[in-house]
Parts: sequence; structure tokens; C-alpha cells
Amino acid sequence: MRYVYSQEFYGISYVETEYYDENGIRKSAKMKFDSIEHNWCVEVEDVVLRYKFVINHIIRLNDPQAGAYAIDEHGETWSVPGDVKAWVPKLQNYNISNVINAKENIFLKKATFVYDRPLDIYVSVDVHNVQGLHSLTLICFQPDGRIYKIEECSIGHQGNLEDYRVVFKNHIERMLGRVAEGMWAIQVYLDGKSMIKDYFVLKRKVISNNTLFNYKM
Repeated sequence: MRYVYSQEFYGISYVETEYYDENGIRKSAKMKFDSIEHNWCVEVEDVVLRYKFVINHIIRLNDPQAGAYAIDEHGETWSVPGDVKAWVPKLQNYNISNVINAKENIFLKKATFVYDRPLDIYVSVDVHNVQGLHSLTLICFQPDGRIYKIEECSIGHQGNLEDYRVVFKNHIERMLGRVAEGMWAIQVYLDGKSMIKDYFVLKRKVISNNTLFNYKM
């Protein structure tokens, strides 16, 4: 069976399909880039029970064209092969903020942060019409391009259509020098499909003798 990874991603140098065969043995197959189709692909001869795309050895994403999704004993969601594409939920809206009100889930747009204190940035995602199991994956990049955090969240189950709000928390510790200054990129994937690309900016501001982080959308 041919597996194709077609999502655009900055700095892709290596993609593989990690899978379990019919005997439950975990394997991987290196994918090749097709310069004409502009995607990564591989032919797998084994009978595949479930699989996942692994980008640059660290980013794990599902296949938006999979027939279904299943969760393993470790809580990770995998793609399941199928002739019919799985039900597609709808991403309704999202928000990025530094404050979350636990009672009303109110998100503020702007704030100023003291440099020597930890900082929490919340990314809330509303997904409607969820039926069956699905996954949301958040990737947060530092200003220097390195990955600061990757988190996957499983939503849904068998039954009626439901709506979900998922809140990802990015806890940013104090960083020495200018590492934290600049644009932090946020990407969110729904079943491996890119849905959100946004950013927030951290700047140092000198007020009197205090150094502050200024957060802007």
C-alpha cells in the first residue's frame, strides 16, 4: 500500500512511516520526496494495522486521509488504513492568550510580562461536529526555530456528534540572554492536517530599572 505525506512543513529533511504490522511488530519505512507531486511517499508491502508519520525524527502526525483513528495503550492516537476516509470534524475558532479564566474560559488578548517570572501562554481550539476518535497536535517554536513543545490531545468517541474545546498550555520558563525575544510560532494540526498557523511576540521593555516582556498578538 502506498502512503503519502503531503502537509507543508518548514525545514523538513526526513519523513518516515512508523507502523505496526499484522503480527503487532513495530516497524518504520523511510519516505522519499517526490519533486513532481511535492509530497513524501513510500510503498509498504506489510499488512498495516495502524501507522503514523514521523517528521525529522521528532514530530509525530496522523494521516488526514486515514480510514479511522485508534488510541493505543499509551494514550497515543494512530491512523488506521481504510478505503473510506474518516469523518472530518470542523475547527470552529481558536485563541491565543496569556490568561485563562477557569470559570468562564475568557481569554485576554494582550498583557505585559515580567522578565524573571515563568510565563504561561494558552492556545484554545474549538472543534465542532466530532464523531469518532480524532487528534489535535500543537507545535510551539522558539524564535530561533527550535521546537519548544509538542503535545497531542485525543478527542471524540463513538456516538453522537459533539463539540470540544481543547486548551494547550505552554509554560515558558525564564530564558537567559535573548533566547525568548522575538516571534514564537504556533501550529495546530487536526488529524495531521495543518489548521492553524499563528504567532505571538515577546519583547523586552525597560521601565525604570525593571526588564519586562511585552506580549502582543
